[in-house]
Amino acid sequence: MIRKKIISGVLAAVTILPLCACGNTETKNESSAQLSSFSESSAPESSAPESSAVKTESSVISKPEESYLPVIPKADKAAINDYENKYFVRKLSNDKLYYFAELYKAASQHKNSVNFIVPISDEDLTTLMFLLNYDCPELIHLNGDYYPRYTDDSMRYVSGLKFTYCMSEQEYKQASAQLEDYFRDLENTLSGRSDQEKEKYVYDLIFNNCEYDEQNMISGSAYGVLIKNTGRCEGLSKAFMWAMNRLSVKCICVSGQQLWSTTAIYSEHSWNEIMLDGKWYNVDITVDNFKTPGSEKNPPNYGFYNVTDEYVSQSREVNNIYTSLGKPECNSDELNYHIRNGLFLETGKAGKEEVSRILSAKMTESGIDNVSIKFESYDDYSLAKENIEEWTGEFLRQKSGEPYIYDTCYNSLSMTIVINAYKEN
Repeated sequence: MIRKKIISGVLAAVTILPLCACGNTETKNESSAQLSSFSESSAPESSAPESSAVKTESSVISKPEESYLPVIPKADKAAINDYENKYFVRKLSNDKLYYFAELYKAASQHKNSVNFIVPISDEDLTTLMFLLNYDCPELIHLNGDYYPRYTDDSMRYVSGLKFTYCMSEQEYKQASAQLEDYFRDLENTLSGRSDQEKEKYVYDLIFNNCEYDEQNMISGSAYGVLIKNTGRCEGLSKAFMWAMNRLSVKCICVSGQQLWSTTAIYSEHSWNEIMLDGKWYNVDITVDNFKTPGSEKNPPNYGFYNVTDEYVSQSREVNNIYTSLGKPECNSDELNYHIRNGLFLETGKAGKEEVSRILSAKMTESGIDNVSIKFESYDDYSLAKENIEEWTGEFLRQKSGEPYIYDTCYNSLSMTIVINAYKEN
Protein backbone atom coordinates (compact mmCIF):
# COMPACT_ATOMS: atom_id res chain seq x y z
CA MET A 1 0.00 0.00 0.00
CA ILE A 2 1.69 3.21 -1.15
CA ARG A 3 0.86 6.78 -0.37
CA LYS A 4 2.54 9.57 -2.28
CA LYS A 5 2.91 13.22 -1.44
CA ILE A 6 4.21 15.66 -4.02
CA ILE A 7 6.84 17.92 -2.53
CA SER A 8 8.21 20.05 -5.33
CA GLY A 9 8.63 19.48 -9.02
CA VAL A 10 10.16 16.04 -9.47
CA LEU A 11 11.08 15.21 -5.89
CA ALA A 12 8.43 13.37 -3.90
CA ALA A 13 8.16 11.48 -0.64
CA VAL A 14 6.76 7.97 -0.75
CA THR A 15 5.57 6.10 2.31
CA ILE A 16 5.00 2.37 2.49
CA LEU A 17 2.20 2.44 5.02
CA PRO A 18 2.75 0.43 8.19
CA LEU A 19 0.52 -2.62 8.39
CA CYS A 20 -1.40 -2.47 11.60
CA ALA A 21 -4.70 -2.54 13.47
CA CYS A 22 -5.02 -6.29 13.60
CA GLY A 23 -6.49 -7.19 16.96
CA ASN A 24 -9.86 -8.27 18.28
CA THR A 25 -11.97 -5.20 18.96
CA GLU A 26 -13.92 -7.12 21.57
CA THR A 27 -10.99 -7.49 23.89
CA LYS A 28 -8.90 -4.42 23.23
CA ASN A 29 -8.92 -1.06 21.53
CA GLU A 30 -5.76 -0.47 19.55
CA SER A 31 -4.77 2.99 18.44
CA SER A 32 -3.08 3.41 15.10
CA ALA A 33 0.42 4.66 14.62
CA GLN A 34 0.76 8.18 13.31
CA LEU A 35 3.07 8.20 10.32
CA SER A 36 5.82 10.75 10.33
CA SER A 37 4.83 13.51 7.96
CA PHE A 38 7.56 14.51 5.54
CA SER A 39 7.84 17.87 3.93
CA GLU A 40 10.49 19.39 1.74
CA SER A 41 12.22 20.89 4.75
CA SER A 42 12.21 17.57 6.61
CA ALA A 43 13.84 15.55 3.84
CA PRO A 44 17.24 14.13 4.84
CA GLU A 45 20.21 16.48 4.61
CA SER A 46 22.58 15.90 1.70
CA SER A 47 25.51 14.96 3.90
CA ALA A 48 26.92 12.10 1.85
CA PRO A 49 28.39 12.37 -1.67
CA GLU A 50 25.70 10.23 -3.21
CA SER A 51 22.99 12.55 -1.82
CA SER A 52 24.25 15.38 -3.99
CA ALA A 53 22.89 13.55 -7.02
CA VAL A 54 19.29 14.41 -6.11
CA LYS A 55 17.79 16.49 -8.89
CA THR A 56 15.67 19.57 -8.50
CA GLU A 57 13.01 20.88 -10.84
CA SER A 58 15.60 22.93 -12.68
CA SER A 59 17.76 19.89 -13.41
CA VAL A 60 15.28 17.31 -14.63
CA ILE A 61 16.78 14.22 -16.21
CA SER A 62 15.20 13.32 -19.50
CA LYS A 63 14.25 9.70 -20.08
CA PRO A 64 16.25 8.27 -22.99
CA GLU A 65 14.43 7.39 -26.17
CA GLU A 66 13.28 3.77 -26.10
CA SER A 67 15.35 2.89 -29.17
CA TYR A 68 18.54 4.00 -27.44
CA LEU A 69 18.04 2.27 -24.12
CA PRO A 70 21.12 0.23 -23.21
CA VAL A 71 20.84 -3.43 -22.33
CA ILE A 72 20.28 -3.90 -18.61
CA PRO A 73 23.20 -5.81 -17.06
CA LYS A 74 22.72 -9.20 -15.49
CA ALA A 75 21.33 -8.91 -11.99
CA ASP A 76 23.86 -9.31 -9.18
CA LYS A 77 22.03 -12.00 -7.19
CA ALA A 78 25.06 -12.51 -4.94
CA ALA A 79 24.53 -9.02 -3.53
CA ILE A 80 21.13 -10.05 -2.13
CA ASN A 81 21.51 -11.75 1.21
CA ASP A 82 19.65 -15.07 1.54
CA TYR A 83 18.43 -14.74 -2.04
CA GLU A 84 17.14 -18.33 -2.17
CA ASN A 85 14.58 -17.59 0.55
CA LYS A 86 13.21 -14.45 -1.10
CA TYR A 87 10.17 -16.04 -2.70
CA PHE A 88 8.78 -13.03 -4.55
CA VAL A 89 12.11 -11.37 -5.38
CA ARG A 90 13.13 -14.55 -7.20
CA LYS A 91 10.09 -14.18 -9.45
CA LEU A 92 11.27 -10.84 -10.85
CA SER A 93 12.50 -10.61 -14.43
CA ASN A 94 16.24 -10.01 -14.89
CA ASP A 95 15.70 -6.30 -15.59
CA LYS A 96 13.66 -5.75 -12.44
CA LEU A 97 15.94 -7.98 -10.42
CA TYR A 98 18.89 -5.85 -11.56
CA TYR A 99 17.26 -2.73 -10.18
CA PHE A 100 16.26 -4.58 -7.03
CA ALA A 101 19.84 -5.70 -6.44
CA GLU A 102 21.03 -2.11 -6.81
CA LEU A 103 18.44 -0.97 -4.27
CA TYR A 104 19.34 -3.81 -1.93
CA LYS A 105 23.07 -3.11 -2.07
CA ALA A 106 22.55 0.56 -1.31
CA ALA A 107 20.14 -0.09 1.55
CA SER A 108 22.24 -2.87 3.12
CA GLN A 109 25.25 -0.54 3.05
CA HIS A 110 23.19 2.22 4.66
CA LYS A 111 23.76 4.56 1.73
CA ASN A 112 21.76 7.76 1.48
CA SER A 113 20.79 7.30 -2.14
CA VAL A 114 21.01 5.20 -5.27
CA ASN A 115 21.16 6.19 -8.95
CA PHE A 116 19.91 4.12 -11.90
CA ILE A 117 21.83 3.80 -15.16
CA VAL A 118 18.48 3.86 -16.94
CA PRO A 119 15.30 5.34 -15.42
CA ILE A 120 12.75 2.87 -14.11
CA SER A 121 8.99 3.29 -14.20
CA ASP A 122 7.35 4.56 -11.05
CA GLU A 123 5.07 1.51 -11.04
CA ASP A 124 8.01 -0.90 -11.11
CA LEU A 125 9.83 1.04 -8.41
CA THR A 126 6.77 0.83 -6.19
CA THR A 127 6.81 -2.96 -6.50
CA LEU A 128 10.55 -3.20 -5.85
CA MET A 129 10.46 -0.97 -2.79
CA PHE A 130 7.51 -2.93 -1.45
CA LEU A 131 9.50 -6.16 -1.77
CA LEU A 132 12.58 -4.52 -0.31
CA ASN A 133 10.53 -3.83 2.79
CA TYR A 134 8.47 -7.03 3.11
CA ASP A 135 10.62 -9.71 1.45
CA CYS A 136 13.86 -8.63 3.16
CA PRO A 137 13.35 -8.70 6.95
CA GLU A 138 17.08 -8.25 7.52
CA LEU A 139 16.83 -4.61 6.40
CA ILE A 140 15.63 -3.67 9.86
CA HIS A 141 16.72 -0.03 9.49
CA LEU A 142 14.28 0.84 6.69
CA ASN A 143 11.41 2.94 8.01
CA GLY A 144 9.15 2.66 4.95
CA ASP A 145 9.81 6.14 3.52
CA TYR A 146 11.84 7.03 0.44
CA TYR A 147 12.22 9.93 -1.97
CA PRO A 148 12.08 9.09 -5.69
CA ARG A 149 13.81 11.44 -8.12
CA TYR A 150 11.54 11.68 -11.17
CA THR A 151 12.79 12.41 -14.66
CA ASP A 152 10.10 15.02 -15.35
CA ASP A 153 6.85 16.45 -14.08
CA SER A 154 4.83 13.53 -15.44
CA MET A 155 6.36 11.45 -12.61
CA ARG A 156 6.28 8.29 -14.73
CA TYR A 157 9.98 7.44 -14.56
CA VAL A 158 12.52 7.53 -11.75
CA SER A 159 16.27 8.05 -12.12
CA GLY A 160 17.15 7.35 -8.50
CA LEU A 161 15.98 7.81 -4.94
CA LYS A 162 16.96 8.77 -1.42
CA PHE A 163 16.49 6.38 1.49
CA THR A 164 15.38 7.23 5.00
CA TYR A 165 16.26 5.07 7.98
CA CYS A 166 15.07 4.60 11.54
CA MET A 167 18.57 3.63 12.74
CA SER A 168 22.03 5.08 12.35
CA GLU A 169 24.57 2.88 10.58
CA GLN A 170 26.17 1.95 13.89
CA GLU A 171 22.80 1.09 15.46
CA TYR A 172 21.95 -0.99 12.39
CA LYS A 173 25.15 -3.02 12.68
CA GLN A 174 24.71 -3.56 16.41
CA ALA A 175 21.08 -4.60 16.03
CA SER A 176 21.98 -6.98 13.20
CA ALA A 177 24.64 -8.59 15.38
CA GLN A 178 22.08 -9.05 18.18
CA LEU A 179 19.70 -10.75 15.79
CA GLU A 180 22.45 -13.04 14.51
CA ASP A 181 23.14 -14.18 18.09
CA TYR A 182 19.40 -14.64 18.63
CA PHE A 183 19.04 -16.87 15.58
CA ARG A 184 22.09 -18.95 16.50
CA ASP A 185 20.54 -19.68 19.88
CA LEU A 186 17.20 -20.47 18.24
CA GLU A 187 18.85 -22.87 15.79
CA ASN A 188 20.64 -24.65 18.63
CA THR A 189 17.46 -24.88 20.70
CA LEU A 190 15.43 -26.38 17.87
CA SER A 191 18.10 -28.59 16.37
CA GLY A 192 16.60 -31.93 15.40
CA ARG A 193 12.98 -30.78 15.77
CA SER A 194 10.42 -31.30 13.01
CA ASP A 195 9.21 -28.37 10.90
CA GLN A 196 5.84 -28.46 12.66
CA GLU A 197 7.53 -28.34 16.06
CA LYS A 198 9.65 -25.40 14.92
CA GLU A 199 6.57 -23.55 13.71
CA LYS A 200 4.70 -24.01 16.99
CA TYR A 201 7.72 -23.04 19.06
CA VAL A 202 8.36 -19.79 17.17
CA TYR A 203 4.66 -18.94 17.02
CA ASP A 204 4.31 -19.30 20.80
CA LEU A 205 7.64 -17.58 21.43
CA ILE A 206 6.57 -14.45 19.56
CA PHE A 207 3.08 -14.46 21.03
CA ASN A 208 4.20 -14.88 24.63
CA ASN A 209 7.03 -12.34 24.53
CA CYS A 210 5.87 -9.57 22.22
CA GLU A 211 3.69 -6.62 23.19
CA TYR A 212 1.56 -5.16 20.41
CA ASP A 213 2.47 -1.52 19.70
CA GLU A 214 1.66 0.34 16.51
CA GLN A 215 3.42 3.59 17.31
CA ASN A 216 6.97 2.52 18.12
CA MET A 217 9.17 3.06 15.05
CA ILE A 218 10.89 -0.33 15.43
CA SER A 219 7.56 -2.20 15.77
CA GLY A 220 7.55 -2.79 12.03
CA SER A 221 10.81 -4.73 12.13
CA ALA A 222 11.94 -8.18 13.22
CA TYR A 223 14.40 -6.44 15.55
CA GLY A 224 11.54 -4.76 17.40
CA VAL A 225 9.65 -8.05 17.77
CA LEU A 226 12.47 -10.46 18.61
CA ILE A 227 14.89 -8.25 20.55
CA LYS A 228 12.81 -5.40 21.96
CA ASN A 229 9.58 -7.43 22.28
CA THR A 230 7.40 -4.81 20.63
CA GLY A 231 5.66 -5.09 17.28
CA ARG A 232 2.71 -4.62 15.00
CA CYS A 233 1.56 -7.06 12.33
CA GLU A 234 4.20 -5.92 9.85
CA GLY A 235 7.02 -6.66 12.29
CA LEU A 236 5.40 -9.84 13.56
CA SER A 237 5.11 -11.34 10.09
CA LYS A 238 8.68 -10.36 9.20
CA ALA A 239 10.00 -11.86 12.44
CA PHE A 240 8.11 -15.11 11.95
CA MET A 241 9.22 -15.39 8.30
CA TRP A 242 12.87 -14.70 9.10
CA ALA A 243 12.94 -17.10 12.04
CA MET A 244 11.35 -19.92 10.05
CA ASN A 245 13.69 -19.38 7.11
CA ARG A 246 16.67 -19.51 9.45
CA LEU A 247 15.30 -22.82 10.69
CA SER A 248 15.16 -24.11 7.09
CA VAL A 249 11.37 -23.87 6.86
CA LYS A 250 10.00 -21.99 3.85
CA CYS A 251 7.93 -19.01 4.93
CA ILE A 252 6.86 -15.72 3.30
CA CYS A 253 5.10 -12.49 4.21
CA VAL A 254 1.78 -11.59 2.60
CA SER A 255 -0.20 -8.39 3.05
CA GLY A 256 -3.46 -6.86 1.98
CA GLN A 257 -6.60 -4.96 2.93
CA GLN A 258 -8.36 -6.13 6.06
CA LEU A 259 -12.14 -6.43 5.76
CA TRP A 260 -13.04 -6.36 9.42
CA SER A 261 -14.09 -3.20 11.26
CA THR A 262 -11.31 -1.47 13.17
CA THR A 263 -10.71 1.66 15.19
CA ALA A 264 -7.32 2.28 13.62
CA ILE A 265 -6.53 4.67 10.79
CA TYR A 266 -5.11 2.17 8.33
CA SER A 267 -6.79 -0.92 7.00
CA GLU A 268 -3.65 -2.76 5.86
CA HIS A 269 -2.67 -6.06 7.44
CA SER A 270 0.25 -8.48 7.15
CA TRP A 271 0.50 -12.21 7.85
CA ASN A 272 2.46 -15.28 6.71
CA GLU A 273 2.34 -18.34 4.51
CA ILE A 274 4.42 -21.34 5.53
CA MET A 275 5.28 -24.58 3.73
CA LEU A 276 4.93 -27.78 5.76
CA ASP A 277 5.23 -31.27 4.29
CA GLY A 278 5.11 -29.78 0.78
CA LYS A 279 1.90 -27.79 1.30
CA TRP A 280 1.36 -24.10 1.97
CA TYR A 281 -0.71 -22.74 4.88
CA ASN A 282 -1.71 -19.28 6.10
CA VAL A 283 -0.53 -18.24 9.57
CA ASP A 284 -1.59 -15.01 11.29
CA ILE A 285 -0.06 -14.47 14.73
CA THR A 286 -1.36 -10.94 15.21
CA VAL A 287 -5.07 -11.75 15.35
CA ASP A 288 -4.46 -13.85 18.47
CA ASN A 289 -4.98 -10.69 20.52
CA PHE A 290 -1.61 -9.30 21.44
CA LYS A 291 -1.18 -7.64 24.79
CA THR A 292 -1.30 -3.86 24.47
CA PRO A 293 0.32 -1.59 27.07
CA GLY A 294 -1.68 -1.71 30.29
CA SER A 295 -4.05 -4.47 29.17
CA GLU A 296 -4.45 -8.09 30.17
CA LYS A 297 -2.70 -10.74 28.12
CA ASN A 298 -5.11 -12.93 26.16
CA PRO A 299 -4.30 -16.60 25.58
CA PRO A 300 -3.46 -17.64 22.00
CA ASN A 301 -6.49 -18.93 20.15
CA TYR A 302 -4.67 -20.26 17.04
CA GLY A 303 -7.65 -19.15 14.98
CA PHE A 304 -5.51 -18.51 11.89
CA TYR A 305 -2.92 -21.23 12.45
CA ASN A 306 -2.38 -23.18 9.21
CA VAL A 307 -5.61 -22.18 7.49
CA THR A 308 -6.63 -22.07 3.83
CA ASP A 309 -6.88 -19.18 1.37
CA GLU A 310 -10.62 -19.66 1.33
CA TYR A 311 -10.76 -19.03 5.05
CA VAL A 312 -8.54 -15.94 5.12
CA SER A 313 -10.38 -14.46 2.13
CA GLN A 314 -13.33 -13.90 4.44
CA SER A 315 -11.35 -11.31 6.39
CA ARG A 316 -8.83 -9.74 3.99
CA GLU A 317 -7.90 -9.15 0.35
CA VAL A 318 -4.36 -9.92 -0.81
CA ASN A 319 -2.27 -7.08 -2.22
CA ASN A 320 -2.05 -7.09 -6.03
CA ILE A 321 1.73 -7.21 -5.91
CA TYR A 322 1.62 -10.70 -4.45
CA THR A 323 -1.10 -11.98 -6.74
CA SER A 324 0.65 -10.62 -9.84
CA LEU A 325 3.93 -12.32 -8.87
CA GLY A 326 2.18 -15.60 -8.07
CA LYS A 327 1.40 -16.15 -4.41
CA PRO A 328 1.46 -19.81 -3.31
CA GLU A 329 -1.99 -21.37 -2.97
CA CYS A 330 -3.04 -22.62 0.45
CA ASN A 331 -5.72 -25.25 -0.04
CA SER A 332 -5.01 -27.85 2.64
CA ASP A 333 -6.66 -28.26 6.07
CA GLU A 334 -4.39 -31.16 6.98
CA LEU A 335 -2.32 -29.22 9.54
CA ASN A 336 -5.02 -26.79 10.63
CA TYR A 337 -4.58 -26.41 14.39
CA HIS A 338 -8.20 -26.90 15.39
CA ILE A 339 -9.04 -29.64 12.90
CA ARG A 340 -5.94 -31.65 13.74
CA ASN A 341 -6.54 -31.39 17.48
CA GLY A 342 -10.27 -32.16 17.39
CA LEU A 343 -11.20 -28.60 18.37
CA PHE A 344 -13.19 -27.64 15.26
CA LEU A 345 -16.99 -27.71 15.38
CA GLU A 346 -18.75 -27.91 12.04
CA THR A 347 -21.96 -26.03 11.33
CA GLY A 348 -24.85 -27.47 13.31
CA LYS A 349 -22.56 -29.30 15.74
CA ALA A 350 -21.78 -26.52 18.15
CA GLY A 351 -24.11 -27.23 21.05
CA LYS A 352 -23.49 -28.08 24.68
CA GLU A 353 -22.87 -31.75 23.99
CA GLU A 354 -20.03 -31.13 21.51
CA VAL A 355 -18.42 -28.49 23.71
CA SER A 356 -18.61 -30.86 26.68
CA ARG A 357 -17.06 -33.63 24.59
CA ILE A 358 -14.07 -31.41 23.78
CA LEU A 359 -13.65 -30.26 27.38
CA SER A 360 -13.81 -33.85 28.61
CA ALA A 361 -11.10 -34.91 26.16
CA LYS A 362 -8.83 -32.00 27.11
CA MET A 363 -9.37 -31.99 30.86
CA THR A 364 -6.47 -33.09 33.05
CA GLU A 365 -6.11 -33.57 36.79
CA SER A 366 -5.22 -29.91 37.18
CA GLY A 367 -8.05 -28.63 35.01
CA ILE A 368 -8.51 -27.25 31.49
CA ASP A 369 -5.48 -25.43 30.15
CA ASN A 370 -6.51 -22.78 27.61
CA VAL A 371 -8.46 -25.02 25.25
CA SER A 372 -9.32 -23.13 22.06
CA ILE A 373 -12.53 -24.19 20.30
CA LYS A 374 -13.22 -22.99 16.77
CA PHE A 375 -16.65 -22.73 15.14
CA GLU A 376 -17.31 -23.06 11.42
CA SER A 377 -20.26 -20.65 11.34
CA TYR A 378 -20.73 -17.29 12.99
CA ASP A 379 -24.24 -18.25 14.12
CA ASP A 380 -22.87 -21.26 16.01
CA TYR A 381 -20.08 -19.11 17.46
CA SER A 382 -22.61 -16.52 18.65
CA LEU A 383 -24.82 -19.19 20.22
CA ALA A 384 -21.87 -20.72 22.03
CA LYS A 385 -20.64 -17.32 23.16
CA GLU A 386 -23.97 -16.65 24.86
CA ASN A 387 -23.99 -20.02 26.64
CA ILE A 388 -20.39 -21.15 27.02
CA GLU A 389 -19.98 -20.09 30.63
CA GLU A 390 -23.14 -21.91 31.65
CA TRP A 391 -22.08 -25.00 29.67
CA THR A 392 -18.59 -24.94 31.17
CA GLY A 393 -19.87 -24.53 34.72
CA GLU A 394 -22.33 -27.40 34.29
CA PHE A 395 -19.63 -29.62 32.81
CA LEU A 396 -17.23 -28.95 35.69
CA ARG A 397 -19.89 -29.64 38.32
CA GLN A 398 -20.74 -32.97 36.70
CA LYS A 399 -17.13 -33.93 36.05
CA SER A 400 -15.78 -33.25 39.50
CA GLY A 401 -17.16 -32.43 42.90
CA GLU A 402 -14.30 -30.00 43.51
CA PRO A 403 -14.81 -26.27 42.96
CA TYR A 404 -13.21 -24.75 39.86
CA ILE A 405 -12.46 -21.23 38.76
CA TYR A 406 -12.79 -20.77 35.01
CA ASP A 407 -12.65 -18.01 32.44
CA THR A 408 -13.31 -17.61 28.73
CA CYS A 409 -11.79 -15.46 26.00
CA TYR A 410 -13.57 -14.66 22.73
CA ASN A 411 -12.35 -13.72 19.27
CA SER A 412 -15.11 -12.93 16.78
CA LEU A 413 -12.64 -12.54 13.92
CA SER A 414 -11.45 -16.14 14.15
CA MET A 415 -14.69 -17.41 15.74
CA THR A 416 -12.79 -19.02 18.59
CA ILE A 417 -13.48 -19.34 22.30
CA VAL A 418 -10.65 -20.18 24.68
CA ILE A 419 -11.59 -21.87 27.96
CA ASN A 420 -9.35 -22.10 31.00
CA ALA A 421 -10.31 -23.79 34.27
CA TYR A 422 -8.33 -24.58 37.38
CA LYS A 423 -9.08 -25.87 40.85
CA GLU A 424 -9.95 -23.34 43.49
CA ASN A 425 -7.39 -23.45 46.30
